[in-house]
Amino acid sequence: MEILLIDDDQDDVEIFIDALYQVGENFMICSSVDSISALHQLSFSNKLPDVIFLDINMPRMNGYEFIKEVKNIERLKNLDIILISNPPEELVIPKISHYQKVRYLAKPASYDSLKNSLSRLLDQS
Repeated sequence: MEILLIDDDQDDVEIFIDALYQVGENFMICSSVDSISALHQLSFSNKLPDVIFLDINMPRMNGYEFIKEVKNIERLKNLDIILISNPPEELVIPKISHYQKVRYLAKPASYDSLKNSLSRLLDQS
């Protein structure tokens, strides 16, 4: 499974990637620290990821803006996107519920919770 992680916090990226490899070894993970660069990369890439994990709070283009752009590009609109951030679900879900293949994961409080959440989410992808 190919995964794209878009997050500007390097510590979060390292923890997330480590947790993914604890969940399973059959992942090919790419990361980007900038959503505009990631959007450009996706627009011109021959191979698209199976799932994108996306932080909401990003500089230049936040997660909501990224989703809006992706869903307006025909070849990208069916990408599976999982927002991962701190706001409570009741604040995030109304902003993403009208998009297909977009889900939300509140950042888990512990490493084990993160692994369990990732395992569950990736089983659904």
